[in-house]
Amino acid sequence: MFSQAKSVAFKIPSTSFTMADEISAQPISLGKTIGQEVDAERLALLYRLTPMTLATAVAFSLIVFAFLQPVVDSQRLVGWLIANNSISVIRYLDIQAYRRAAPVADIKHWHRRFILLTFCAGSVWGLMGTLLFPIGEYGYQAILIVFMVGTSAVGLFTLTSSLAAYCALALPILIPPAIFIYLQGDTGHLHFSSALLFFAFLVVINSRRSINNTTEMLTFRFENARIAKEREQALLAAEEAGRARLQFLANMSHEIRTPLNGILGMGQLLQNSPLDSVQKHRLETINTSGQHLLVLINDILDFSKMEAGKLEVAPQVFEFRRLPKEVLDLLVERAVEKDIVLKCQVSPDIPRWLLGDAGRVKQVLHNLVGNAIKFTDHGEVSLQITQVSQDAHQNQARIRFVVRDSGVGISDNDQKISFNSLARLMLRRHASMVAPGWVWQFPNNWLN
Repeated sequence: MFSQAKSVAFKIPSTSFTMADEISAQPISLGKTIGQEVDAERLALLYRLTPMTLATAVAFSLIVFAFLQPVVDSQRLVGWLIANNSISVIRYLDIQAYRRAAPVADIKHWHRRFILLTFCAGSVWGLMGTLLFPIGEYGYQAILIVFMVGTSAVGLFTLTSSLAAYCALALPILIPPAIFIYLQGDTGHLHFSSALLFFAFLVVINSRRSINNTTEMLTFRFENARIAKEREQALLAAEEAGRARLQFLANMSHEIRTPLNGILGMGQLLQNSPLDSVQKHRLETINTSGQHLLVLINDILDFSKMEAGKLEVAPQVFEFRRLPKEVLDLLVERAVEKDIVLKCQVSPDIPRWLLGDAGRVKQVLHNLVGNAIKFTDHGEVSLQITQVSQDAHQNQARIRFVVRDSGVGISDNDQKISFNSLARLMLRRHASMVAPGWVWQFPNNWLN
């Protein structure tokens, strides 16, 4: 004995049949490697962050110029100021050229250009500790050392994506002045020189860590972006494949149904002509086979639509009690051939008129009752329809359909998948034979 029970909600003025939307997908070609994308973004960061420091560099050079005027020769000071600001202008023009060339810029070429100009800027700033270093003025010397340390430290924030670029800025600012100050010979200058060298070591180590962190973050970002892109393209590809399959099945169904309907129509015309019993039997066989083939074609197309989430529901007002009668009328001949009793019981409290897709409900019942007849050799198959609940406020009725049979039944494990996928079940009819059967999948929002 096996029974199948599902309840369906009907609205008395509005349908309860809804289709769930599904997303589809599709793969793409991905141009650059992750490493190339990271390198390109690191270079872009250099050129993106540098402009805001150039204006600061010009302003700071004017402060240094004013600060050193009392103790440094004016000619040297003016020459240094012109050289410093000229390099800032050249670097700004280089940034504009890069922006015009991006995003197809040669990464290595532009990186070398950036490092070269940064080295020139660092070398000019380093002149504060050599050419502009005020001999004998310890107060000025201490403040100049603070200026050099501050200038090299600013690069930690703007050159976080290239160790070579940061070293090109910081080392010319710190190393030549440290050597120059050390050569002055006294203990105070030795302390100044040691402090500059130690600071140079610290900033290079910290810069390396910062750049490694930046590289890891960029790699993570581009890997995530690539995964998202691949997923999106996979969705698009699957969606396109689903559309192509649906179109193919729709075209195939139309091409087959057109001549098949013609055959069935001619068969109906022949039934009205004088035929002997043998001819009538053969004609009935042709019509029955044609109707089965037409149902099969429709089922194939509907299943493909269900799989893609594209099956439409057409709610209409219908007389409910006609629905089970129409289903069983199609199956009663098969039941009689196998000497199976076919029963139907409809609860009297179910409203006479309901709004829903009667065609889809009949399709579900036809497959459930048809399967019950197929795998029942003797006994009975029954269809019981009851009203589970009726919500007067929402004007909705929930109807339960129960199909029972006295056949071989389905194991507990197979029952779990019978409404989840199109599963091929091997059902034992007799101890000596195994009969294969199909259990159709119906969308849960049809049956719940």
